[in-house]
Amino acid sequence: MQKNGQLQIMQQKQKLSAQQVLENKLLELNAEGLLQRIEAELLENETLEKNGEEATDSTEEEVVTDPDDSSQQEGVLDDMEDGDDEHYSASSGSDAAGWQTHSEQTFRDLLEEQLGETSLPPKLSFITYYLIQSLEDSGLLNKDLQRIADELQVHENLLTTPSEVEVCLHVLQQFEPAGVGARNLQECMMLQVERRHEGRMKELLMCILQEHFDDLGNQRWSKIAEGLELDEEEAKVVRKEITRLNPKPGGSIHTGGNRPNTIVPDFLLTIEDDEILVKLNNSFIPSLRVSESYRKAAEAIDKQQLSKKEAQQMAYAREKLARAQGFIDAIRQRRTMLLKTMRIIARQQKEYFLSGDDNDLIPLTMKEVAEIVKVDISTISRVCNSKFVQTPYGTRPLKDYFVGESEPAKKELIDLIESENKSEPYNDTELQQLLKKAGYDLSRRTVAKYRLQLNIPNAQNRKV
Repeated sequence: MQKNGQLQIMQQKQKLSAQQVLENKLLELNAEGLLQRIEAELLENETLEKNGEEATDSTEEEVVTDPDDSSQQEGVLDDMEDGDDEHYSASSGSDAAGWQTHSEQTFRDLLEEQLGETSLPPKLSFITYYLIQSLEDSGLLNKDLQRIADELQVHENLLTTPSEVEVCLHVLQQFEPAGVGARNLQECMMLQVERRHEGRMKELLMCILQEHFDDLGNQRWSKIAEGLELDEEEAKVVRKEITRLNPKPGGSIHTGGNRPNTIVPDFLLTIEDDEILVKLNNSFIPSLRVSESYRKAAEAIDKQQLSKKEAQQMAYAREKLARAQGFIDAIRQRRTMLLKTMRIIARQQKEYFLSGDDNDLIPLTMKEVAEIVKVDISTISRVCNSKFVQTPYGTRPLKDYFVGESEPAKKELIDLIESENKSEPYNDTELQQLLKKAGYDLSRRTVAKYRLQLNIPNAQNRKV
């Protein structure tokens, strides 16, 4: 019955166009992921090419300093549509836009932040949180779902079923980095292909992973190429894309210890005369254009009488040209939306960005930003997914600047535990009652979730 209900809900959703799907996928990518996606598209579509000259794109503008001035706010957003070049082009960058180090963020921190932006019921949210804590450092899940359900019942007094755990696992598998939460290497790679590829390339990669996985594991590339009827060039491109898949997605984010993980910031934020300036870090992203030679050839042939075979070839060429232009438009749309969102965040968190003091961060949710930009909250979530900002105070995840209403409750929880009698520490039910007296009406499970997110042991393990 539950499956039928879910199917009916899915059927009622508005179907996105292919262009909208592409825009959403590009929006989720960080700077490094976008570069890989562009390189893959250049290999797959011969009508798309790099610009001969790297044009500069002036994406750096002053941020409105008064968040209450709605007229100024709209003006800055409107300005985003002005000055768009015919082709997508890279912004002028400096050495400061290079690789940065960020050693505080673990992949579990990143997953917990994404979990915090979901609208799951408390029970499913807690199960998903428990799954995150159960992942190996590689990002894979090596526990059976029945075992997870048993552990939740024994250790957390939470009665659940393997099917409920599986629902939560599918939610987790939608998070970044792609491939996290997979139960084996094959599923890990398939999740990444599903997220990052489309069209014929996606079909080929999925076919290899589903039907030729043993050949892949033994590096039998000639057998794979023969089975898929690939020519030498196609086989080369497919092999390159396969090798880009990450067998340890958890390792793409620092997983603890003293070894820092190098990352590329997506945004560059600077302060000049108490004005906040933001721009995209596009200095290493190639400028793209539709091949003029292909376009002219298509126009010339269009005026001639064509045979059936020539007409089919022309239709194929036109499809490639349209795809190239759509890809350029999608990147331009990505650039516009990223800058709109970052400028709103910088405007709302102005005091923090001027001082660098975390105490100056104010409550801010993705829903608020979505309402200002006039888009769905899912769009803002995609913008913030695995993106980093380079500021004068260091490079941090974009999601660090969203401070939910849960933060005051968490601070009160910390104060209660720090002041408790260590020989008789509060259990979660007692903490729930004390938080309610302080004005935070939370369920016991929510209190437990916050405690786990703060890495605070349960009452038994806190007892001295």
